[in-house]
Amino acid sequence: MCDTWVALGDATSSGSVLFAKNSDRPIFDCQPLRSTPRARWPANTMIQLEYLSLPQVPETYATLGAHPYWCWGYETGINEHRVAIGNEAIFTKTFRAAALAFQSRQQPQLGLLGMDLLRLALERSRSAAEAVSVMGQLVEQYGQFGSAVPGKDHILGGYDNAFIIADPVEAWVFEALDRRWVARRTNHGSTSISNQLSIRSSWDAGSQDLVAYAKQQHWWPSETPQPFDVAQAYADARVARQVSQIRAMRSQQLLAEREGQITREWMMRIARDHYEDTFLQGPFFDPANPDFHSLCMHVSPADFTWGNTASSSVVGLSANTSDIPVFWWTPGPPCNGCYVPFFVHGGQLPEIVTRAGTAGTELVAPNQAAQDSWAADSYWWLFRQLIDLVKGDPIQSRPGYYARRNWLVRARFDPLEAAFAAALPAVLQSYQATGDPALLDRFTQQCVQQVTAVLHELLAEFA
Repeated sequence: MCDTWVALGDATSSGSVLFAKNSDRPIFDCQPLRSTPRARWPANTMIQLEYLSLPQVPETYATLGAHPYWCWGYETGINEHRVAIGNEAIFTKTFRAAALAFQSRQQPQLGLLGMDLLRLALERSRSAAEAVSVMGQLVEQYGQFGSAVPGKDHILGGYDNAFIIADPVEAWVFEALDRRWVARRTNHGSTSISNQLSIRSSWDAGSQDLVAYAKQQHWWPSETPQPFDVAQAYADARVARQVSQIRAMRSQQLLAEREGQITREWMMRIARDHYEDTFLQGPFFDPANPDFHSLCMHVSPADFTWGNTASSSVVGLSANTSDIPVFWWTPGPPCNGCYVPFFVHGGQLPEIVTRAGTAGTELVAPNQAAQDSWAADSYWWLFRQLIDLVKGDPIQSRPGYYARRNWLVRARFDPLEAAFAAALPAVLQSYQATGDPALLDRFTQQCVQQVTAVLHELLAEFA
């Protein structure tokens, strides 16, 4: 499961667009960072993805994103033109039909993963609207089908995808339905998506046969006075929305609570939410033993959650063309993490944040991928070890175990986040004056080194 949300300029205190995503994956699904520079490609160059090989375009833009260790694409990312995208698994009649065909050995053609679509759009788009067009063409040409979960087959590990695509001016919700798609534009306020279809009877772009195909499949009456409802027609009613609707409503509630005054810190607060101070009174025990699917996800002893939040990002997208985007990122559940500023305009990421565990970061089809495991030189796995120690055994540990240890973590990481934010304006000003990416790289490296030092101290203390 995942959650993505965005606040447009009129909803934020700075006037800049703020975009955020929590990526929830299986607890072993390490999610390091990757950056790719702008590049020109010779004619007839091909890209090898997990299931497909497709033609490369003549030029690709610089990108920065978080990716599952086995994956070519990104769960969330930005490009040099200040376009940010995050994806969600959605459960549709189109995917169920493909799964049934696969099950009956009428092999559907393997297609793109949502993460591939995301990175392809970042590499090929200068605006959110252009990304919508790029993704629409890719969906119609290649479709979606194939496992996106390590060790799972194409039925259990597959899904269709929804996205929020944002730039400094507007945001789009884009829903990909096998080889069809629909998109809705937002240019004010805020919005969020979770693991369900959200576009109903109003949209701004989509496949030409979106309505006709649903009627052909008898998913919508051929003759009815009611306006066509995309979600009603295409959603798989056999997949319960209890895992997504509560999270979608919670993120929208928190966005509305600060509408007009939303800050980067508030976006991080949303990412760390477990329904504190609500009628749900969550977490009733503690986040180590979840009561519900929450925005900040933790694996449950009852085995009803997807896993942990694998990484979390908050991105600032200024309308000032001289301002570069800042990609604030932390591995693991953000309630126990420390956001660090990274830059697509930098030249090189700290090596520790690019490393997975024992499985490495080689491209492999996920249904063939080995489970990743602990490595001491992986930033992601250090945070995974920290959350395991902070949570302890939620059944055997004493009451309040997580709360006490998490308080110690926040007492160390909150001042670091504040210090990074305080130092950032001077770093950006220096970069604007010189254009030297080494300034950005050094700053990020220093931040990561400080966080890593605290990580080791906390790990030693808790162990």
